Amino acid sequence: TTFSAEVKILVAAQTGHSAYANYAALSSSQINRDTPDPPGGTYVRDKHGNLTGQLLEEPAIIEVLRHTPLPSIKKILEAIEVVLKQHARAGLTTVTEMALSVSKTGYCGYSSGLPLQKLVSRDLDVVLHGIQDQILHLPVRLAYYTIAEGSEREKIVPLPKTGNKRIWHAGYKSFADGIPHCGTAATKKPYLYSELSEKLSFPPPPNYGKLYWTCDQLLNQVKPYHDAGWQVAIHAQGDRAIDQVLQVYGALGGKNRRHRIEHMGLASEDQLAKCALLNVGPSMFVSQLYYYGKTFSNDLLGKDYTDNWAPVDVAFKYGCNVSLHQDTPAFPGPPQPLASMKTAVTRTHKDDGTTVYGPNHRISVHQAIQAYTTGPAWQLFRENELGRLKVGFNADLVILSANPYLVDPMKLDDPNTIRVVETYIDGHCNRISV
Repeated sequence: TTFSAEVKILVAAQTGHSAYANYAALSSSQINRDTPDPPGGTYVRDKHGNLTGQLLEEPAIIEVLRHTPLPSIKKILEAIEVVLKQHARAGLTTVTEMALSVSKTGYCGYSSGLPLQKLVSRDLDVVLHGIQDQILHLPVRLAYYTIAEGSEREKIVPLPKTGNKRIWHAGYKSFADGIPHCGTAATKKPYLYSELSEKLSFPPPPNYGKLYWTCDQLLNQVKPYHDAGWQVAIHAQGDRAIDQVLQVYGALGGKNRRHRIEHMGLASEDQLAKCALLNVGPSMFVSQLYYYGKTFSNDLLGKDYTDNWAPVDVAFKYGCNVSLHQDTPAFPGPPQPLASMKTAVTRTHKDDGTTVYGPNHRISVHQAIQAYTTGPAWQLFRENELGRLKVGFNADLVILSANPYLVDPMKLDDPNTIRVVETYIDGHCNRISV
């Protein structure tokens, strides 16, 4: 297969952590064999030092993405409405966008599947204003986190005292490492060397992944936001990265900020105990096992790491306010919260109900529901209005076709057994069944 040498082509991987660019795209972005890797990113090279076209992690991808054509605001707003309705059909009434990147070069948002692929920053207020004009007609609430960028420090404003109840700026997001699928999650034990890891162009063995920053650099990056009163959320998949983030949060102090760690795939018991001590909210990506459990165990991470992947039970053990998520598009297809709950309860792959990855880490259906209701409400500072059926709370409801407490947990992802019938927000029916 050959690609055009003239038409600029950028193919983003499903996870958002790797991409592939042809010569024309790299050249127009002024990236060549002598271009140094950006902090936290990698321009993959062959043994001769020539660019292969593979880009690892957001800092490298954005250097090409910033040169892509801009969609119209009208298209963005239309697409947002489609995606939020899709989340409502999945039974969700509040969603978070964890990667809204605002800079002089544009912004992108993809963690909840919102198609905010790229707009220049001067249009951000226009887009968000347009959403707020329409928000009362949309079927979910939207909290968004903006990427923390050092170049924007002079623009940091104090946390506002009031905000829109349907859409609000919840905090700032940073990254400590990459992901297992690219061999870039920062681990204490080396990745497996396998045919798959070689095919995916993992760094040569022994590979321990990659930290985006030194501890001091990460602290300096997020401290201005913390000092201005904002909540900070940091992506950390590997155990080395989680150590670093906890060290940073310990240095920041201020337990009332409820800072977050996103994914926590290789979190240890000691690390989750420290989360509880620091009042940090772990948002855990246990549903990776749903699609990738077998691959993690056999080809990338090994059995021990996979069996201890996202130990949600340990977070509950120490009293953490934990949430579960699917990190669309890293979780393929539309959102499936019931499938995520099934994975947390059974710790099985979607196509294999007999292999249990870490049976000691299974949780109850009740705990899985908490991790989709009261836990995330606490992490968003909305625990007094969202997440419970209680007098005085917002009347946000989901109606299911069956009782999840009585359904066989292995069938929680089976729409013939249990499905979303309808959702309500502020007591108003979304009519998703129409």
